[in-house]
Amino acid sequence: MKYKKIRGVIFDLDGTLLDTLADMQCTVNSVLLKYDYPPHSISKYKEFIGNGIENTLLAALPNNYKEDFYTLLEETKRSYLENLNKNTTVYDGIYDILDHLIRSEIRLGVVTNKLHKYATKCVEVFFNRYNLLTLGAGKIFSIKPNPEGTKYVASELGVDPDHCLFVGDSGVDMQTAKRAGMISAGVLWGFREKKELENTGADFIFSTTIELNEYFKKNI
Repeated sequence: MKYKKIRGVIFDLDGTLLDTLADMQCTVNSVLLKYDYPPHSISKYKEFIGNGIENTLLAALPNNYKEDFYTLLEETKRSYLENLNKNTTVYDGIYDILDHLIRSEIRLGVVTNKLHKYATKCVEVFFNRYNLLTLGAGKIFSIKPNPEGTKYVASELGVDPDHCLFVGDSGVDMQTAKRAGMISAGVLWGFREKKELENTGADFIFSTTIELNEYFKKNI
C-alpha cells in the first residue's frame, strides 16, 4: 500500500516517548495500601495503564472496594502530582528521532490519555527544546480512541490527517489513528504486546527506536 508523504508525526506519551510505569505504580499502590488493598507488580500496571488515570485506578482496585470511587480518584491524582517524573525516563533513542524530525521540518504533536496538566508538565520537563503541540485528557475532547483530539492537533499543526503518522504502543493508539484517517505505527518498547497492535490494524510495527528512526530517515 502506498502512503502519502509524511508531513506531521503525532506521538502517544506513556509507553511511547516516556517510560512512566514506575511513577504510576508508586502512585496507585500508595492509595491502595492506605486503604488496606493489595498492591500490584509493575508488570500488572503494564496492563492497567493507557486509558487514563481513572481507568487505571479502577483496574487496580479489587471488585469489592467500599470507598467512594471519586474520593479515591482525587487522592490518586494528588499522589501522582507528588510522584510525577520522579522515576520517569525518556526511552533510549527518542531524542535522536525527534532531532531528525525537527531537522526535516516535520510538525510534531503529542496526544495522550494522561490528564492534560500532567502531560504538559512531562513534555515541559523532558522535551522543552522541541515544539511538541500537546493535548491530554480533560482539556476539550474525549479520550482516545475518540479521534477528535488527534484530528484537532493535526489541524493546529497545519497538516492533513492522511499526511500524519501516529506513533503509539497500544491498540487504543492504532484505533485512534485509523479513525482519524492517519497512518498508524505501533511500537514494542512500551506497555503492550505485538498481537494487540496487529489485531487493531497497525500499518507498521517497530521493535526498537532505532528501527523507527531508520524508517524516518528513509521516508522523510
